[in-house]
Amino acid sequence: MRYLPFIYVDIKATRRLILIFEMIFWPILSIASLGLFASFAKIPFYTKMFLFTGAMGWTIVYLTHYSLARGFMVAVWDRTLKLIFSSPITFKDLIIGHALYGIVSSTIGFVTISLFALFFDFNIFLLGGYLLPIYFLAYLCGVILGTIALSFVILFGLRVDLVVWTIVDIIVFLSGLYYSISVFPKAVQLISQYFPVMYIFEAMRNGLMGYPVLSILGKGYIVAFAWLILAVLLVKKIETYARKTGFYEKYG
Repeated sequence: MRYLPFIYVDIKATRRLILIFEMIFWPILSIASLGLFASFAKIPFYTKMFLFTGAMGWTIVYLTHYSLARGFMVAVWDRTLKLIFSSPITFKDLIIGHALYGIVSSTIGFVTISLFALFFDFNIFLLGGYLLPIYFLAYLCGVILGTIALSFVILFGLRVDLVVWTIVDIIVFLSGLYYSISVFPKAVQLISQYFPVMYIFEAMRNGLMGYPVLSILGKGYIVAFAWLILAVLLVKKIETYARKTGFYEKYG
């Protein structure tokens, strides 16, 4: 239960206007801009589906990742890391705490963007029972990416803090955000198949078109759990490395 303080800190911080923007305003702005473009260009449903599912999948992954990244980086900027980790709390507890809050933020963002999409004649709820496993896969991807990003900061210091904020955009771009990965060269397509984010978009689009979804989700979860195992092993190594090198004292 040592991760509970991080959930409390995140919930308390949600009162800040900027965090409300992250969870509600940006998802609405994203789907509104895409919806207005779709109406202006008179694009068919098939094309609009790629745009809207891309925005929705990105919202879940980004907000989950952002919960981890912001929680850790705020502690770095406020120089409270040494205080936090002078107690029995571990890096794993920090990850779990902020990740659990990520369920709250990503759910609010996803529900907001999904409801607002109804104004543009796009109903993601038609996925029915597939929606929950697709959401959880996206959430899992956000946790994995957030964990890896923060591990990079501990390994290489704040000089690579840009990785924290860009890793999601890079992975999502290579996973077929608003398009099929078939637009990429063969080598890039092969790489994309090892990113679980790709299967989120594929499952959404196949489900809405009435095509099989379970096999896609199965592959997505296999890839995601492989990444999750690597992330767990990385966290164990990072915890030892951080205490050995004095990272918490240096930036705390």
